[in-house]
Amino acid sequence: MSSYNGKMEVGIKQAKIDLSKLVKAARQGQKVYLTNRDERVAEILAVRPKREPGSPLPGYGMFKDKINLEAGWDSPENMRRDTEELMKILNTDDHA
Repeated sequence: MSSYNGKMEVGIKQAKIDLSKLVKAARQGQKVYLTNRDERVAEILAVRPKREPGSPLPGYGMFKDKINLEAGWDSPENMRRDTEELMKILNTDDHA
């Protein structure tokens, strides 16, 4: 197993032995590639859980209590309204 720059390359035979370690590494964000005769043939990817609208994004804990968004900020209605407002701004001649 070789690991560099957050990437792992593992031969298929070794991957059979170390599968649980490889899955753990992938879940922690490491790129894990399976090789066959030193050629990458597959990648192990972590499954990301489905995020409910309005729920916090994973990995953004450093912003906790620093950014407050109103409930429903990411609703389709608000997104449409914000897009329409942005388009109005972009379509005016005096925005430059």
